[in-house]
Amino acid sequence: MIQILQRNRTISETPVTPANEVLNSLPFACYAADIHTNTILYSNYLFCKLWQLENLENALQKGKVTHSELITHLSKQLIPQQTFTLTNQLVFENGRLSAEDELLLSNDRVIRRITSRLASGNPHQFLYTFEDITDRKIQEQALIKGKQDAEESGLAKQQFLSAMSHEIRTPMNAVIGMTHLLMQENPRPDQLDNLKTLKFSSENLLVLINDILDLSKIEAGKMIFEETAFDLKELVYNIKNSLNYKADEKGIRLHIRLDPTLPKLMVGDPVRLSQVLNNLISNAIKFTEKGGVTIDIMLESEDIETLKLNFAIIDTGIGISKDKLDYIFESFTQENTDITRRFGGTGLGLAITKRLLQLQNSQIYVESSVGKGSVFYFTLGFKRSLKEEIETVHEAVDYAGTDLGHVKLLLVEDNEINQIVATKFLKQLNIKPDYASNGKLAIDKASIKAYDIILMDLQMPEMGGYEATRAIRNLGDKNAHIPIIAVTAGVILDTHNRAMAAGITDFTAKPINPNELYQKILKYIRLNGIEVKSTAQKQLPMPEKHPVATLQLNYEGLLEVCAGDQEAQYQMLNLSIHSFRQFKTNYQNALSTKNEAQLESAAHYMKTLFHMLNAKALIDEIEHARKLLANPSSLPQLFEESVLQMSGFCNTIVADLEIMLHKRISA
Repeated sequence: MIQILQRNRTISETPVTPANEVLNSLPFACYAADIHTNTILYSNYLFCKLWQLENLENALQKGKVTHSELITHLSKQLIPQQTFTLTNQLVFENGRLSAEDELLLSNDRVIRRITSRLASGNPHQFLYTFEDITDRKIQEQALIKGKQDAEESGLAKQQFLSAMSHEIRTPMNAVIGMTHLLMQENPRPDQLDNLKTLKFSSENLLVLINDILDLSKIEAGKMIFEETAFDLKELVYNIKNSLNYKADEKGIRLHIRLDPTLPKLMVGDPVRLSQVLNNLISNAIKFTEKGGVTIDIMLESEDIETLKLNFAIIDTGIGISKDKLDYIFESFTQENTDITRRFGGTGLGLAITKRLLQLQNSQIYVESSVGKGSVFYFTLGFKRSLKEEIETVHEAVDYAGTDLGHVKLLLVEDNEINQIVATKFLKQLNIKPDYASNGKLAIDKASIKAYDIILMDLQMPEMGGYEATRAIRNLGDKNAHIPIIAVTAGVILDTHNRAMAAGITDFTAKPINPNELYQKILKYIRLNGIEVKSTAQKQLPMPEKHPVATLQLNYEGLLEVCAGDQEAQYQMLNLSIHSFRQFKTNYQNALSTKNEAQLESAAHYMKTLFHMLNAKALIDEIEHARKLLANPSSLPQLFEESVLQMSGFCNTIVADLEIMLHKRISA
């Protein structure tokens, strides 16, 4: 091409030649010039079109326009106008063969220019090629902006999740914390039952809060699954019991069909399984106005080490239209806005459920018919458990015998309720903390007193825990290494990383888990060589628990009186379920109020059922309760144990009777 340009420099006055035609057919705009003679060697049609110089095309071809005149025409379109000559100087002065730059035009177009020396060897002759890259630049800017928007959105999401978590968990911390403390103060059996209900409900609410946080973890690939032994039957019935009130409010039935061949224990993640089942069952109840919801769990296959289970949640609700089935598992999505108005919800439950199952190599499926109901089903694998029983973990943490009254502790917390909860917990360790309601006050206190440990909230007015921790570390001396435990409602990964980067020693989330915090405090004061004193001699011996009876029942005896009549069997099972539920409540009330007459009345009502079932364990437990009531010196713990024992018996019987009932319904 350059040779063609060189041949044409002497024929500017001649008609267009085949060489001219070749150059005009090139797919890019160009011209060549001699800056020493100030002449245009050649220019093609695309160059004139690109720079909107069609009126100069003939003059350029005939050599009637000098190079300086052309630059004047071009510079008028540039911002700034002197841009055009800068690249020439770079090539000319530095001896470079070529250079590339971008020219911004006043009409917002962007043109890419390549300036190169001609192959003729003449140092004054240059070839200029041009390309309009405006569209490409717009696309690049859109991509950059999209990336920035995504990053800003992700940051905003993290900040929102952290703030929301903190604001919601702060009052939850007070509820759960106070519940923990009350459960350690030897409540009456009826109070203990209420406290357990409160604890379960508040922790269930915490699970709902964690749904949103879990979505963040899943998207970040940070979700971790545990492998622990658990009792599937107990887990499912706990979920059912927690949701019974919702079903009762709507007048619908909540059934469980559990494969009787399943082992008592299996190994998996019970928390995530509960989350999946709770989401699906809650949804089913929410969208069912009549009929019921059935939880169906059957063994699909097994080998020496593993089990594969089929789970199905079946409802008789409003159903889902076929064209919406592909969308219901998307985040923040429901079938339509009318559904949201009528039934509420965030549209997160199914999205989280789907992702939790995918992370466990499973898929969720749905079959539905509008007006008839839906079936959500999935298959999940578990390992067999080597344990036969789960070790019982007591709710109350025994702090008796630990005296940390000599430990100097600073509690940095702006919320007064949280201060009260933490103080009550610390009081059990004989710790009398100093207080700071924000980071600035914490720095002031740490600068004048040497503390052994600091409990630091991270989000506070005036100055938060991050800044305060860095400032305390910078005080030097002992403060550079003092254990600082972050106690915060912000539990997302970013919060944890920021806390550690700020100099936090350890991290625990609100609501406070007393046992966890207790262990952390002990750990760090021991690491610092601080003595852990004992007050064991002050402890009173706990009363011995009466032997736990084995529950052996004759369920067939319950149905023998029905003589094979299916309707009679159905009524007998329903009546028995209701009777045992009512008896559990009556038994608890009788012992909590120490009312012998109420106990005798409750026992008398159940006498026939006990006889039909050959329920020796329950009869023995009632006799044990009679002895407790007859002895004025009986300790409260013994009444509590008896209530728990009887409640366990009744729960097991009700669960077994429900399975029998549902088998007859589905037969």
